[in-house]
Amino acid sequence: MFADIGFANPEREQLKAHLTLQIYRIIKSRGLTQVEAGAILGIKQPQVSALMRNRSGNFSVE
Repeated sequence: MFADIGFANPEREQLKAHLTLQIYRIIKSRGLTQVEAGAILGIKQPQVSALMRNRSGNFSVE
């Protein structure tokens, strides 16, 4: 799908989308707040909010 849209690195974008979905599911299944999830992930609440809205553009797979 990402190749069809014209992304330069479609495999990486697909991986980021998959990882973002998995993180979202874990946060929801554990009933974590965004602040709690941020503390576990080592990121700030606004970054968790971005992940929860599938905005993974600022994150790397590394």
